[in-house]
Amino acid sequence: MKKRVFSMMICFALMFTLLLPNSVVDAKAKNSENDNSANSTIGMSNVRLDVTKIKTTNGTTVVYDPANGLYRSPKIFSGYYVDFEVSFSGKNLASSSDIENKLMAAKYFGSFNSVDNSNRPNADKQTDFYVTKAGEYASITIKNMRYSGVGKELVLPILQDDGTLISVPFSIPEEFFKVEPSTPPKPELEKPEIAVETPYVIISGYTYGNEENVTAGDKFTLNLQLRNTSQNIDVTNMILTIETPDSMILTNSSNTIHIPLLQANEAISKSMKVSVKPSSEAESQKITLKMNYQYIGNNERKSFDRVEVITVPVTQLDRFELTSVEIPEKSVDGEEILVTVNYVNKGRSQAFNLSAEIQGEFANPGQKKNLGNLASGATGSTDFYIRPSKTGVLSGEIVMVYEDTNAVEHEQKIQFNTNIEEKFVPENKFPNMPTDPMPEPKKSKWPIYLMVGGAVLVLVVVIVVVKKIRQKRREEEDADL
Repeated sequence: MKKRVFSMMICFALMFTLLLPNSVVDAKAKNSENDNSANSTIGMSNVRLDVTKIKTTNGTTVVYDPANGLYRSPKIFSGYYVDFEVSFSGKNLASSSDIENKLMAAKYFGSFNSVDNSNRPNADKQTDFYVTKAGEYASITIKNMRYSGVGKELVLPILQDDGTLISVPFSIPEEFFKVEPSTPPKPELEKPEIAVETPYVIISGYTYGNEENVTAGDKFTLNLQLRNTSQNIDVTNMILTIETPDSMILTNSSNTIHIPLLQANEAISKSMKVSVKPSSEAESQKITLKMNYQYIGNNERKSFDRVEVITVPVTQLDRFELTSVEIPEKSVDGEEILVTVNYVNKGRSQAFNLSAEIQGEFANPGQKKNLGNLASGATGSTDFYIRPSKTGVLSGEIVMVYEDTNAVEHEQKIQFNTNIEEKFVPENKFPNMPTDPMPEPKKSKWPIYLMVGGAVLVLVVVIVVVKKIRQKRREEEDADL
């Protein structure tokens, strides 16, 4: 019976040995198996591991570097990249280059690996190995080993002269991991865990073309620059939603943009085409940008939302016009001339703070008038009076200045001219004729009151005589009867 049990144990041991992949034998098992042989390889008491750097998931931001005195976060989280220096003593080690080749060919090293989550090499964060050997002592420098998040052990496959691989384990000190205490501390000694910082994604800059504003009815390219302000934490699975005002629409693009990864302190650019409606108000239009993204904090995946608002100044097409100047075709020297200028606002927005000034070759230039505001579609006019300073062609111009809704000043000019003739003076055809005025008629010597009195007396006499004649006729008629 004892012989059968012993035989079964030997069979199980042989089967277990044959099932080991790639002839990799655990270092402790190898030692116990060959303690008295000449091929004893690893002296486990001499195994040493040092963590020289810890980098975040982007592989570039260093959070732990004792050589430079940086101890900001001596913790290794899932996806972080770690640099190691390991050393051990042994016998029958292969050459340094052969050991490097075997290390480079491997992908998995216990709790660490040299590939990403998609089983691809670490790209620009390629894992590197440097092996130096002096006698029975080997030192290996390892850079950019990615932590899988499972376990706390680095296992290196070391090649021997006889072609066998030995698995050399290195335990990572507990201080580099978040370890829950086995017994809860006393309440008075309990310290609250510091929450990981929240990564903020901001719009660090934006442009909407080469001009200071955009014109209603036009299209422009909106360029956005997004930056992850965190120095340590990557942002993933980000959705950017663009909400435009009613006066604007996105053309040839969706209002949502997906950004798979925005690494710590990384900035990226996104652009889209925007069309401004012709009826848009001439003012600063607001565009709302909503951001939803995720990040890893305290070994947990968290979501965060942010909203930012940017403004784009919109102007209406400038269609203010000076339509005409009214002025006589010719005038006489020395006489004032009326000059009238007419204008119209054909634009969709109001024109503000109109002023008009007249300039030219006449005696009173520089006259200026403030005309207030002019509504969309309205017309107006203003008058100037000028005095010629010489005969011939009189030229001048009227300058009108106004502001649009964005307080941008505009200027328009219109010119005019007229002919100035000499004043007409008639010639004296009879030089010997006295030029004195005609003598006034002599005044009557009779006073005016005597003349009036005489006229009244004559009128009275006439009336009396007429009455007497009528009375006499009536008497004769009565006698005949």
